[in-house]
This record gives sequence, structure tokens and C-alpha cells, in this order.
Amino acid sequence: MYKVVIADDEHMIKKSLAKMINEAGLGFQVVGEAEDGREALELVTALQPSLLITDISMPVMDGLELITELKQGTAPMETIVISGYDDFDYVQHALRHGVSDYLLKPIKPEQVIRMLERVAAKWQAEQQAARTRSDCLPVCRSLAVELAERLWTLNEEGIASGLEAVHRQAAELAGSSYQPGPFYFDLLSFLKEELVRLSGGGIVPSDVPVSHREEPPVPETAPEHAQAGLIDAFVLQTAEAIRQSRNWGYQKTISRGVQFLQERFADEHLTLQTVAEYVDMSPSYFSRVFKELVGVGFIQYLIHLRLEKAKELLGDPGAKTYEVAFKVGYGDYPHFAKAFKKRFGLSPSEYKKKMN
Repeated sequence: MYKVVIADDEHMIKKSLAKMINEAGLGFQVVGEAEDGREALELVTALQPSLLITDISMPVMDGLELITELKQGTAPMETIVISGYDDFDYVQHALRHGVSDYLLKPIKPEQVIRMLERVAAKWQAEQQAARTRSDCLPVCRSLAVELAERLWTLNEEGIASGLEAVHRQAAELAGSSYQPGPFYFDLLSFLKEELVRLSGGGIVPSDVPVSHREEPPVPETAPEHAQAGLIDAFVLQTAEAIRQSRNWGYQKTISRGVQFLQERFADEHLTLQTVAEYVDMSPSYFSRVFKELVGVGFIQYLIHLRLEKAKELLGDPGAKTYEVAFKVGYGDYPHFAKAFKKRFGLSPSEYKKKMN
């Protein structure tokens, strides 16, 4: 049953309208009648009706004042205004402020029936959309979680295929009660929430909302292409934000690793794992990022440090080549000699003679 409250200072109109509604057989029942806007406000607050039908002109508080007061509330409710031809300008004002429909005096039964049918059809469509939306939300959330994880790992192929899956799902919803617009709206909310969870709140771009509780930059009633474009733009923007954030963090981390290498390269037991543990990264990940930022692999850079230092030490006439090998981290002289000649084209002994 849909509960109805009527507000009108004309007793006969109010009673006649209540009778038409109750006898319409459309599931509406008048549960309260008010003489003025103030009384109607109290009834609406107490009874929480689904539908309010109010006259425009009433004493104490007129219909427009009542509508303004009710807009402050949170309970969903349809509002219909009753008006005569002489105050139709007020009706137009009311329609601009969220009123659903109007009834012109003198009110006829067929007019009331059509109005109730329109309201009922609207509610039924909304309920069907809500049910469909509820059924689709798990799929929507799953797509968002998967896309967020691919974004977080900067998996470019995965991001592209994830967006394709999102747009494919939206296309399948076209024509259903859960339109692509609301689908994109929900997906964006889930995507932001998941990114906030993954990042601890520090990665999502600052100029887009991070929660479904905030007003989105494009409303869910926007055209499908606008919502689709918003998703694509958000994903690209977020990927760039993650990339920049990580590059800055990686630069500091790799700089620490390079400094550690420069200080410890003479330790023959120094390994990739040793340095990775020092900077708190996994060895494989450290190796990949190190090469990206330094330009050469870890082993190549370590060899470079050792051999450059060896070249410097061999400039001393009193230096012994096997001692130089040990001082720069080579426990095996033949290995050192081979690496040195490969790098400089001369054996350690030949280089020493040339320099001295």
C-alpha cells in the first residue's frame, strides 16, 4: 500500500479527493488530511507517506512553503500540487522545485486515476531498476576490483583488457532497467574505493572524488558516452599518478641502494639480495627497477664500481695485482683478471706497467 497525505483548506475538495484515491484500486490509501501547510508538515514527519498532494494556496503555510520545508528532509516522497487556473504560475514554480505533477481544479476522477497510474508506474520502474541494479552490483564490483589491481600493478595490457570488459558489460545493459549510465557511476565508485584500499589513500588523483558519498564530476544520469569517457579518463589519470608516485619513491630507494653499493662493493659476499634487503624490496623487483633507473643491470654496475676502483689502485707502482683484486671484492684472481681485460683491453699487469 502507498500511503498518501492530502493538504487542502477546502474541506469538500479534500474529502472528495480522498474518496477518489481510496476507491481507485491502485494500492493508494489516504492516511492523513491537513488543513494547512504546517499541519501537513507534521503529518508527513509522523506518517512518512509515499505521496503528498497539497494545495498551492493555504493559510498559515502555503503549498510552496511546505514544499521548500520538505526539501530539507531525506525521506523519498512524491509531491503533487493542486491548483486553479488563476495560480498556474505557482504550479510552474513548484514543478521547477521537484514537484512531480499537478491537478487542476475542478478535480475529476479520471484526472486522479491518470495521475495515480503515472506515479505507480514510475515507482514500479524504479523498483525494477533497483532490483536489477542490486543483481548486477556483484559483477560491477568484481570488474572494479580487477581493474584496480591491474592499475595498481601498472599492468598496461591488463588495464586495456579490463576497460574493454567494463565497456562490454555496459553495452550488454543497454535497454535494461539498469542503464549503462548508473552502471558506470557504480563502477567508478567501487574503483575509487578499491584504489583507496590498495594505496592507503595516497594515490588516487586529488581532483576526483574517492568515495561514492561525494558528488561525482559526471552524474549517473549523464549520457552513456560521458560516463564511459569519465571511466577512461579516470583510469589514465590514476595510472599516471601511480607511475609518478612510484618513480619518485623508486628514485629515492634506488639512490639508497646505489649509495650502499658504492660503500660496500669491496665486500666479495655482496649480492643483489643483500642490497634489496637493505632497501626493503624483493630482489627481483629491485633488479628490474634498478635497471630501469640506473640504465644498467645490478651485476654490471657492481662490476663497473669494482673495476674502476681497481684501475685507480693499479696506478700505485707498489700495488700488487692480486691484492688489488681482493681489495675490490674479487676473491678469485683469474676471475678478476678476465673481467679487467674484457673491460679495458689489458690485463691488470699490463695496465699497471702502462700506467707506471
